[in-house]
Amino acid sequence: AAAATLGVTAQRAVESHKFFDNWSLGVYGGAVTPLQDFGLDRSRAVAGLELSKQLTPVIGVGVQAGTGFNTTGSHTVADNVTAMLIGKANLSNLFCGYKGTPRLFEIEALAGAGMNHFFGCGAEYAIAAEDATSFATKAGLNFNFNLGSAKAWTIGIRPAVVWDMEGGRKMNDQVKFNANNAVLELTAGITYHFKSSNGKNHFTTVKAYDAAQIDAL
Repeated sequence: AAAATLGVTAQRAVESHKFFDNWSLGVYGGAVTPLQDFGLDRSRAVAGLELSKQLTPVIGVGVQAGTGFNTTGSHTVADNVTAMLIGKANLSNLFCGYKGTPRLFEIEALAGAGMNHFFGCGAEYAIAAEDATSFATKAGLNFNFNLGSAKAWTIGIRPAVVWDMEGGRKMNDQVKFNANNAVLELTAGITYHFKSSNGKNHFTTVKAYDAAQIDAL
């Protein structure tokens, strides 16, 4: 619906695409710190992968898988792992329209939900003294710079908040948003947009003609 509205507004229509069109793969890394009483001395490193598909120039969906380092007292290399389904909305295209090629700079809103597994041992970041898995959510913004003549590469700065919805270390089984059980995440990433069946790395637009115009031609 958003794509159709954009097409009418610009007198151009977004070209239809196939299932394997408009996919992208990205890597990201950075740090997290508790949302309450945050600080550099309490920050921990994180890294992850993201596989996404654009459904329209505005709406995208994907999967994120990430890990944290030194977030618990465990002796494993990765102290926690997170997996989330995500949804993205390109605010630049939503409010300013899509011209058939990505802008140099765009802003996306992001929301997701999934699971977070900690490898225990009771450090202050850990949700329990032993291994535990909890429901997690995420919300944030992506500040994207689309680079190259084909805009095949995107470099993004990605601030977000991640909530442990089940009470953090206390594990009180009450699913709710609580700033005391959340972390502030600041990462940067690079994404490659795979070529679609038409050879382009993004949605393309075509000029729309109605039946009368076609008959006249």
